[in-house]
Amino acid sequence: MTGQGAVAAITAAGIVAPMIAAFNVNPVLMVLTCAVGSNTMTLMYDGGFLLFQQSFGISIKDTFKTWGALEFVNSFVGLIVILGLDLVM
Repeated sequence: MTGQGAVAAITAAGIVAPMIAAFNVNPVLMVLTCAVGSNTMTLMYDGGFLLFQQSFGISIKDTFKTWGALEFVNSFVGLIVILGLDLVM
């Protein structure tokens, strides 16, 4: 079974693959962008979500607040790092 993050990354990669040559984008940065963008949102049946909830014994509502914020911050920081790498590379 494939998780939602993997499906999001594969779908995004398929959509943006033709743009790499058309816009002269660094393919490594495009792969990283697809990876960090694929975990911006979460669903309540995602493996990481359920593991987090069960490990800490918290409610679904509280898990959405904490795990959702963690996923969003992770994606946002990843985007900032990739934009910084784009300036250097």
